[in-house]
Amino acid sequence: MSRGDLRGVFVRMALGERRLDDAARMIAEALRSSEPLADDLRALIADMVDPDGKGDVRLKLGKRGRGRFAKPAWIEIAQAVEAAEEDMPTEAAVASVRDRFKRGSRPLARSTVFAAMSRYKEGRAAGRSVEEEERDDFLSIEWDD
Repeated sequence: MSRGDLRGVFVRMALGERRLDDAARMIAEALRSSEPLADDLRALIADMVDPDGKGDVRLKLGKRGRGRFAKPAWIEIAQAVEAAEEDMPTEAAVASVRDRFKRGSRPLARSTVFAAMSRYKEGRAAGRSVEEEERDDFLSIEWDD
């Protein structure tokens, strides 16, 4: 069995285990490779893209970038909550920050603020500097509808 044939197996395993980011990375790697796609992987990708396709996972196409801040923004969100908590209770501080970082009329999602706070506090507890945190992966930022 060739490496190209195994890719489909590994992608299906990742999807079955709900490791969607891993599956997406493997698919991207297979598409970028000069090796031909195995028929099963080609069919899997086609079903994911086809609105009428079979399978459990559907790939939604859309523009990238909207709804995401650059890496330091989540740190700025957490630091804003931390500063606001000096003058008000946590819930009021979160509400204040949600409004401060809103996009148009859409406030920042409450879950995003708490995720930023949690990640920031974990980093500080582990002794990581802000610079080290900035090099970490993105934190997905969402807004309420």
